[in-house]
Amino acid sequence: MKDFKIRYIFYTLHGYLSLLVIILISLIIFIPVLIIHIFKKDIFLICTRFLVRLMFFLYCSPVDKYFKKKKIDSKRKIYIINHSSLIDGLLVYLIPENIKVMGNAIYGKLPILGIGFNFLGNISVKRGEQGNALDTYYLAKEYIENSYPVVIFPEGTRTRDGNIQKFQNGAFNLALDAKADIVPIVFDSWHFLPPHSFLIRERNIYIKILDPIRYEDIKDLTPKDINKLSKIKIIESLIEMKKNNKYNYDFSEIIKNLEKELITLKSPIKD
Repeated sequence: MKDFKIRYIFYTLHGYLSLLVIILISLIIFIPVLIIHIFKKDIFLICTRFLVRLMFFLYCSPVDKYFKKKKIDSKRKIYIINHSSLIDGLLVYLIPENIKVMGNAIYGKLPILGIGFNFLGNISVKRGEQGNALDTYYLAKEYIENSYPVVIFPEGTRTRDGNIQKFQNGAFNLALDAKADIVPIVFDSWHFLPPHSFLIRERNIYIKILDPIRYEDIKDLTPKDINKLSKIKIIESLIEMKKNNKYNYDFSEIIKNLEKELITLKSPIKD
């Protein structure tokens, strides 16, 4: 256990030092980028991708390799991702497309990061405001119809215990309404920076991009059915990843919980 604690401290110092370097670079280039933004609207996305890749490169964790293995040909698409960790908000910018992220409006108020969130044209969700929910829905639909992929975390908030939480139906309603394919992505990042802790526990983050769920195959299903189908695919993949990858954590309890939920999801509904 002592060795693990030493490793945690090293990982944490290395991780926050990498983040500090990225913040300093962001401050240095902010004004030039802001000026270029007048003429080239996607400059903030280009810079964000570069800085996120650089941060993980400095941390010796080349997670962008996962996004080079698979190319999604859908013109209209929604990326749905399980929400594992605080780091997920950065990982999404490794997706090599002009994505729009649906996220909590509070992200737009964060120092430095909030400026980028707003300039990237992301979709701010103000929880508990019905009018805002409709505005965000139609904005997301408009983005998709104009071939901008939208990223949604259907759980709405990150998991606290490493399990998959309830999926909300919004993303699946949107897929049917916008006639979009659904592309599930599995983030296995909970162990990297667990809730209620500032200690980084692992160097590796595991990601898997699953095959698209085509609109033509789900157009006659209900949002609830598509929700269930998507969740089954994500849980199956997450179980496989946790069994096949190497961790400092013992995930046996989480795997057991995920397998139990999988059985429930696959069981026929009793009258």
